[in-house]
Amino acid sequence: KFSYKNQSEQFSSKDYDRWGNYKPSMVNPNCGNPAPGDPISNDEFPYSEQDSFFANQNAGTWSLNKIALPSGGSINVDYDAKHYAYVQDRPAMRLMKIVGVGQPGQAYGNSLYYNVPGGIQNNLVVYFAIDQSVTTPAHLKRDYLKNVVLNGTYLYLKCYVKMNSVDKYEYVSLYSQIDDYGIRNGLGWVKLKPLPTTDKNSAVNLNPITKYGLQYMRENLPEIAYGQSAIVETDPPSLDLYAPLADMGLQLKQFVTGFNNEMTGRGYAKDIALDRSYIRLTEPSGFKYGGGSLVSRIIIEDHWGTMTGDVNNNFRYGQ
Repeated sequence: KFSYKNQSEQFSSKDYDRWGNYKPSMVNPNCGNPAPGDPISNDEFPYSEQDSFFANQNAGTWSLNKIALPSGGSINVDYDAKHYAYVQDRPAMRLMKIVGVGQPGQAYGNSLYYNVPGGIQNNLVVYFAIDQSVTTPAHLKRDYLKNVVLNGTYLYLKCYVKMNSVDKYEYVSLYSQIDDYGIRNGLGWVKLKPLPTTDKNSAVNLNPITKYGLQYMRENLPEIAYGQSAIVETDPPSLDLYAPLADMGLQLKQFVTGFNNEMTGRGYAKDIALDRSYIRLTEPSGFKYGGGSLVSRIIIEDHWGTMTGDVNNNFRYGQ
C-alpha cells in the first residue's frame, strides 16, 4: 500500500510558487487591502515561503512518503524544503517588507513626498525590519547590504503605488541606487538616491518610486496621465464631442508645466500600500528556502512487535 504526503490537500492551479512547487496562498503575508486579513495571492507574491515550519510542511506534497510492506513493516520517507546560500557568486537575497518611508531622523509613514510651496519634499528613507542582534550600521552592511556600494549598486524594489487621488493602485517595480544607510529605533534604513524630473525648466528631483510610478502611468494608464476617457462600449455607440476637448486642455497644461510637475502637484503616485511593498536585500541568515524539496530521511520499521505481541520488539532502521 502506498501513501503520499499531504494527500488530503485539495489541488488548485494557483497554489504554486515561482519555482513551480506547492505553496498554498494562505501562507502568504496578510494585508489590509482589499479587506483586512486577506492573504495576498500567489499571483502577487509568488516567492518561496521562508518560514521553516511551513516550508518543510509543504515540501514534497503529493510525493510518496510511506510504503506498507506485505510483511507488516513499512518504509517511511521524510521531506524537507531545499535551501541555498548563493546564486552563482552572489549571496542569496530576499524581499523584505517596507515598514515605512520618511526623511532622515523624522517620523515615517506611507507617503513618498509632501507638497510644499514651490515644489515637493521627498521622503527618500526606506525603513525595514531587522534582527534585533543587528545594532550598528556596520552590522547592517554585513548582514543586509552585503556587496552593496553607495551610489553604485542598484537595489530592487516592488511597491504597490497609489496612482491617483482615489483607490487606484498598481505594482511598480524598479531599481534604485542608495546614498546612505543606518539603524534607527530598531529598524534598518536605506536612503534612495533621487532622480531628476527631466521636465523642462525644472530642477526638482523625485523619489525613484514616484518617478517610476509616473512612468508606468504614462505608458499604461492614459486615462489618469492625460485625462483621456476610458474606452467603454455602449449600444448604441455614444459620441461625446466635448471629452476630447477637455483632454486636450489638460495635455496642453502638462506641456507647459511638465508632466511630472503636473502629476506631483495633484498628489499622484504619492502613497504606497506598506502591506504590499518590498525591498530586496541580502538574506541575513545565509539560508534561503527555494528550489523544491529533498528527501531528508528514510526509515524502515519492521513492526515485529505487532506479530509477537511485544512492542519492545519493534525496530527502526535508517537515519
